[in-house]
Amino acid sequence: MLDPRAPAGGPMYDRRLTADEVAARVARYHRPYQARLRAMLDDAHGRWGAVWHVNCHSMQEVASAMSTQDRGTPRPDFVLGDLDGAACEPGLTETVRAFLVARGHSVAVNDPYKGMELIRANGDPAHRRHSMQIEVNRKLYMTEDTREPNPGYAPLKACFSDLARHLAAYVATRIERTPAQ
Repeated sequence: MLDPRAPAGGPMYDRRLTADEVAARVARYHRPYQARLRAMLDDAHGRWGAVWHVNCHSMQEVASAMSTQDRGTPRPDFVLGDLDGAACEPGLTETVRAFLVARGHSVAVNDPYKGMELIRANGDPAHRRHSMQIEVNRKLYMTEDTREPNPGYAPLKACFSDLARHLAAYVATRIERTPAQ
């Protein structure tokens, strides 16, 4: 049914899903995921007094017919979405942007992706809840038509490991409370 190699803009399923099938998937997968993520973020916020959430997605190398951009528009290596600064402290966005640029990547902020529902639902910087979306251009790690890893997969994996350590150091300078024992 689901073809991970379906062409951009092509059908994902061999038939239209019924409204009941869609509602069942939302109830079975989407809502529990959202609730569990929020519970984890609430727990971390309660424990540390703040939370930094990074939500990663993949994007096509070039804009498709479904994009807000003109079809075929080349995409940068990364797009950072923080809802124009409404979902996280500016320092988080700048820290990630500078880290990726220093490694030779092209990075856009809030264009064409500002961040979606998870960012909106979990970002509230005034209450020390920071949420950012990172869109990763698939060309960095896969051959889009086959979905097979390309030679960039290992370097990107290493880059993300380094980014995680970099963000841990960033967050460590912003924690105000001692963790609960």
